[in-house]
Amino acid sequence: MSQPYPPPRSPETVRLTVSQAVVRFLGAQSTARDGQRQRLFAGCFGIFGHGNVAGAG
Repeated sequence: MSQPYPPPRSPETVRLTVSQAVVRFLGAQSTARDGQRQRLFAGCFGIFGHGNVAGAG
């Protein structure tokens, strides 16, 4: 029995490249001090397809 290609995705599934996932991961990072949460990186910049990802903070 063969599986359909591409396999069916659930509504929650988001397909990303590694660089897109890294940018999302860095954007979600934060620190908490004295009861206040602050983003660890002010922003992220990625040049997709070239293997470069930079975080600015």
